[in-house]
Amino acid sequence: MYGNVFLLFVFIFTTSVSALEIDEKLTTRILSVSSTKKTVLLNRGLEDGLVVGDHAKFFLTTGVIARGVVSKASPTRSIWSIYRLISADSVNVDKVVNIKISSPLKLTEDASKSLVYEPVPSGTDSISIARGDTSSRQRGMQTSSDQEELDSLNEGPVVESKRGTYRPQVNLKRGGYIRNMDSKDSSYAQGRGVFDNKSWEFIARFQYHSLSTSVDDGIEGNEVTTGKETTMGIGGSLEKYFPHRKDWLRKFSFFATLDYSSTTSSSDVSTDEIKTSQTNMGIGTNWHFYNDILSFERVIGFVSGGLGLISSSTTVGDAETKGSGTFFSLGIGAKYYTASGFGVRGMLDFYSQGIKSSLSTSDVESVTTKSGPRLIVGMSYLF
Repeated sequence: MYGNVFLLFVFIFTTSVSALEIDEKLTTRILSVSSTKKTVLLNRGLEDGLVVGDHAKFFLTTGVIARGVVSKASPTRSIWSIYRLISADSVNVDKVVNIKISSPLKLTEDASKSLVYEPVPSGTDSISIARGDTSSRQRGMQTSSDQEELDSLNEGPVVESKRGTYRPQVNLKRGGYIRNMDSKDSSYAQGRGVFDNKSWEFIARFQYHSLSTSVDDGIEGNEVTTGKETTMGIGGSLEKYFPHRKDWLRKFSFFATLDYSSTTSSSDVSTDEIKTSQTNMGIGTNWHFYNDILSFERVIGFVSGGLGLISSSTTVGDAETKGSGTFFSLGIGAKYYTASGFGVRGMLDFYSQGIKSSLSTSDVESVTTKSGPRLIVGMSYLF
């Protein structure tokens, strides 16, 4: 028992001695940033002399960019609440910044000017700055592994605010996103957030077409025939996002698609099977209008447009008809991601295509047009 007390005393004494003084400086790297830039994770912690309650100025060679206070600390990590953001563009993941320990700002008794609680306008973050003597500062616990250390940062005290109590949480596992639990937006209060280090997505697509068809066989005097066609197909697409952009481009993503469909049919007038296959290669863009472009555990709405090239082949017995053409589509859809990066989506669009084709034994060219609604569902993974 006395041995444990002695070790505890040594630990408290050494951390007290190593605590940084006012005006001391550290060079540090930003490991993670919340969507509002009101919460940041640094790669410096108790071992570097930082303790809960330390105030500091964040600065570059160009000057001061922010001011914050340590809200949680472990041996090699610290979470900071930013209560003065001077240059938001300079606060980014992997940014190397200097911090200079400073005295706390004077706290006013005027509730309208108090820094005790500062809600963020976008509703994705909050700041809680403790009143009282900052000399009695809480020390973090030593852990045996990095994972335990990161987990310990998630086990903060319950904080009281005007809207009740909450427990701030930062998820530092693979994925690099930050969860902010206190917000006017109830979706964030349930732990939803935004990916900040994923910019590519692979989607497996399943399609169902219900199209009106029109065929001009190219033979003079023959009438254009019309009909209906239902087809199912599979495909994949690769989509690119711009999560770190702050301009109009953030709401857009660009994708490339490769789709394939194949049908086999027969006719009473012939014993030969009719085999038809079609490959679509296209590009397009999505504009996201509901929720952030890379939100997780939230439904995201988007409008999609695309165009591309078609290669088709129809075989009846020994006769093969090859064709080529173009297509375009315009639709609206919704998608949903889990915190692990897996997602599902659905989209309903208007699809139109035109194909020129000819028999391998003839120079007569026919024109086939198809248009109508198309339902697309898919599963995806962000990386």
